[in-house]
Amino acid sequence: MSTLNAFSEKERAYHAYQARQNYLREQSCSKRALERLETLEAAQEALQAENETLQAEKEALQEEKDAALAELARLRAQLAIPERESPRDAPAHRVDPRQRRRTAAAPASQPPRP
Repeated sequence: MSTLNAFSEKERAYHAYQARQNYLREQSCSKRALERLETLEAAQEALQAENETLQAEKEALQEEKDAALAELARLRAQLAIPERESPRDAPAHRVDPRQRRRTAAAPASQPPRP
């Protein structure tokens, strides 16, 4: 009977040890998962703060651009210069540089070559 009793005690101790190891393993895993979650939340908050900062900068730049455009329109109105949509709308009064050279280099007595 004492052999059976000793065997049962060892088995109970072994099961208690295994239960304790499993508990510690689960706690360690839970702790790591919680730390990972906290790290991700901190990173998300940092990104959100950076996003808000960038949004504020974007709005400030837009306001600055609008003020500059308003100032440009005011100055054009003062000078009575009609506004153009883009530089491409400007009249094309360009002379071919080759034509300019020919006319400048040709003597006054001879007509320019075609």
